Amino acid sequence: MSGARPCCAVLLLATVVGGFLPGRAEAGFTVEVVNLDGPGEGLNSNAAWTPRSGNAATTLGAARLNAVEFALQVWSQQLDSDVPIRVGVSFDPISGSSPITLGIGGPDGLFRDFAGAPRAGTWYASALADKLAGMDLDPGELDLHVQFNSNVDGPGVLGNDGFDYGLGDLGSPSDVWFLPVALHEIAHGLGFVTAVSRASGAKLLGYDDALMAHLVRFGATPAAFPDMSNGQRLAAMTSGPELQWSGSGIATVIGTLTAGWTPAGNVEMYAPTTGISGSAMTHFSTTLAPPQLMGPYYLEGDLEFRVTRAALWDLGWGEPAACN
Repeated sequence: MSGARPCCAVLLLATVVGGFLPGRAEAGFTVEVVNLDGPGEGLNSNAAWTPRSGNAATTLGAARLNAVEFALQVWSQQLDSDVPIRVGVSFDPISGSSPITLGIGGPDGLFRDFAGAPRAGTWYASALADKLAGMDLDPGELDLHVQFNSNVDGPGVLGNDGFDYGLGDLGSPSDVWFLPVALHEIAHGLGFVTAVSRASGAKLLGYDDALMAHLVRFGATPAAFPDMSNGQRLAAMTSGPELQWSGSGIATVIGTLTAGWTPAGNVEMYAPTTGISGSAMTHFSTTLAPPQLMGPYYLEGDLEFRVTRAALWDLGWGEPAACN
């Protein structure tokens, strides 16, 4: 998630953090957070932090850990798996200033053709593959890794501002609320990713992946991403609103959108016509209204949760519980 900062408005996820989301009785998964930071830095920072908005920590490291664990707990209210999920977490500098990269998330491994896989010859993110297989396919290894930009908490990026680790709201509009950033990057790690090369358009080792299986280019022949040539996939990555997510889960939530959806029941994906972006294919378009949790940029305003959850349903996480 990159940082694009409108000049005003306050980010609110009250339906997510004001009380946990209503969920099915069976929803939930066990998480092991693996601290990848060194002594005195990242999650281990002893810098003072003032408790606020549900986060009772008194050190910066503890505040960060509380916020990450809270984000994982929010996802656990909506997703279920009988296999524990190991999440590696780190706070390290991420270079670049235009735009600022707030975090990076993704699966630690991909698996295909395991017992229980919905589609043959298709890569699935580790945590999702474990859920579908009903077993840990790579025991002892991480399932996903999220890294957050520690520079945001220093003077070189936002001056006196930084990440706000409050759990219930954003204290200062000039800060970046960490919670939606964490929810966003964890979603990438849970499977909102593709292994398609942005340099060549090629599939990983010639196989589809669970996300690309839901991508279509409206009006193209062939329309389905898996059926395209490498060159056709490259062209689709810069096709603007023509690149769309198609799936039975997504189709159930287009009524929550006032823009960015199509009469066919598809949702527009991020495919900027100005050139291939590292965020292409793995984020919803900026045209969607209301703005989405899995948009390519951090926005200080209301974020919608249901479209992202519906996409995870399509990927294989199962039908969502009632959710605002």
